Amino acid sequence: MILGMSKKEYNQGVITVGGCGTSVLHDVVDMVNPAGYPHFLLFGGNTDAADLSDKFEEPGKDGNVDEKLDAWGNNITLVQFGDDKTTQGFGAGGDPEVGREAAGTEQSREYMRKFIEKCDGVILVGAVGGGTGTYALSVAADICLELKIHTVLAIVVTPFEREGRTKEAIEGREELRQKVPIICIENDHLEQYVSDLTNEEAEKVKGGFLASRRMINKLSIVPMLKILREIIQVPGDAKNLDPNDYRALLKVGRYVA
Repeated sequence: MILGMSKKEYNQGVITVGGCGTSVLHDVVDMVNPAGYPHFLLFGGNTDAADLSDKFEEPGKDGNVDEKLDAWGNNITLVQFGDDKTTQGFGAGGDPEVGREAAGTEQSREYMRKFIEKCDGVILVGAVGGGTGTYALSVAADICLELKIHTVLAIVVTPFEREGRTKEAIEGREELRQKVPIICIENDHLEQYVSDLTNEEAEKVKGGFLASRRMINKLSIVPMLKILREIIQVPGDAKNLDPNDYRALLKVGRYVA
């Protein structure tokens, strides 16, 4: 018996925002068995009610993801950002300030606050440059800091330069970077690595925006979330890292691209 020993279960939260973020959440639900991920809490927020419904409520769509959603039970929260005075259930129309306003409504903030209060650490996931994610990430980061969640990391996707949203993306990324450490996934780097992919994967990158985004989720973001979860929550065989080690690592670096 080890005298005085106690160990708290560590609740790791993942907050995904905007169309990109909720696509990541959709793929987590589709690819990860919740039975092996206790104390792993998921949150998805978007201004576009139709987008949320399409991803998570259409019966039998995309591998019966609605049934897989049920398996997560109370460990998953889905929220429509905004209210009757802001987005009225529609998207942000590509306007980052509309997304900020919607995520910053009293109701949206309260939903995020209640979720974050259950978490010991939070990973934020979304894209910058578009309407909702650009500043909804910052709103979520602010609430984490207000609640003194010290282990907060953001995984941020930036748009292709040819999309014409580089200025908005940089502004959103830099605002977030002042608050929490960031891992940045740049879409422009995708095409540099097509030669290293299989023919099938390369065709997906060339096959359009949605196909390439799904591939990014499958090959990078979802595995990254699983690896971070392993570091934080699972004792290691050779070297044991725990939440305090993770917190120390986050203090060392602020930005990885």
